[in-house]
Amino acid sequence: MAAPTATRMRSPATATQRPTGIPLATPTQTATPLPSFSVDLKGVTFTVPAGLAHAVEGQAFPGHGATGDASFPPAPWMLYPPYLAFDFEGYVRDDTSLAPQLVIYPVADYERLNATAAEVIQETRQALAGQPAVPEQSQILPIFNAHQSLRVQFQYVDFTGGAGFRFVTQYVQDMAPINNHSLFYTFQGLTSDGAYYVAAILPVSAPVLPADYGAPTPPGGIPFPDYDRPDFTTALAKYQADVTQLLNGLPASEYSPSLKTLDSLMQSMTITAWTTARECPTELSSALQAGAMAYVSLNPPVSNRLRAASSSAASLVGSLPSGTVVDLSAGPVCADDLIWWLVVVNGGPQDGLAGWTAEGSATEKWLVACPAGAVCPPTP
Repeated sequence: MAAPTATRMRSPATATQRPTGIPLATPTQTATPLPSFSVDLKGVTFTVPAGLAHAVEGQAFPGHGATGDASFPPAPWMLYPPYLAFDFEGYVRDDTSLAPQLVIYPVADYERLNATAAEVIQETRQALAGQPAVPEQSQILPIFNAHQSLRVQFQYVDFTGGAGFRFVTQYVQDMAPINNHSLFYTFQGLTSDGAYYVAAILPVSAPVLPADYGAPTPPGGIPFPDYDRPDFTTALAKYQADVTQLLNGLPASEYSPSLKTLDSLMQSMTITAWTTARECPTELSSALQAGAMAYVSLNPPVSNRLRAASSSAASLVGSLPSGTVVDLSAGPVCADDLIWWLVVVNGGPQDGLAGWTAEGSATEKWLVACPAGAVCPPTP
């Protein structure tokens, strides 16, 4: 499988001639903060505030779909369409359990592939439409294999061509102290046309929280209740309520990095389509149907390219040999004089691999519908 495409944007103070894909060393701490710099990749642009990070690497990743075995359905966090991700290198906080990242998902593709993601997206739509003070939304994108232990500092934040909200949170798999090792700022939003979902996971710290699960409580903080207390459940609920109140009352500037700094990052973003998809003209009529199955043509026995988006210029995800069976998850869309489908490989060594592949052109067809009630692909 081909590696995802990558582009690194650097602060002017740290720009060096290094090959793409090789991590940069953590910069030496100096009294002068790193200057701000701009990122522009595949229709996504934003400005990284001064001092936040020294480089951003953007990559187009392939998706991952359901396996062909219905008895082993994938977990929600393992089911996603091709997407763009931006990693922040030399981020101001490097002592956390989470990597700082900004992710862009195509909404329609995600909703078709993942019912849990579809619920999150719909909850975000409703929150942005009604703008309640704090919406009741416990799941975010990307999906966590954990539960949300708190949600503080909620605020609506608009960006050019879209809107969203941010809050500070922590996800845990057990009953644990709220701490700076796991605390993060998240942004959840949608472009105005509803085509793209924007999610950010950016670690932050608060001076009143312990450094990690086992660290002592700092001055002004609230101690975690002893697990051996007979009233532990009641004490835990009070602890969470007290910490929520404490963190909500903390000025945005006392978080590190400042919540306002992270807000400015999100507000600077603009997003345009990273594919050239358009409605299919009459001469590009499809013989396939979404929700059905198809296979890569046996005649001629040529492989089909699998790409991260419905465009001949999109990064290569892999290759589908002749006879490969796929589920048609979304489509058709037309671009570059080709008919494209979002597919998930059904069976074989690439089972579950997702991406976009071309059905064909006006004169040729490379994807063929599986015959109803018969073996697919048919025996030559």
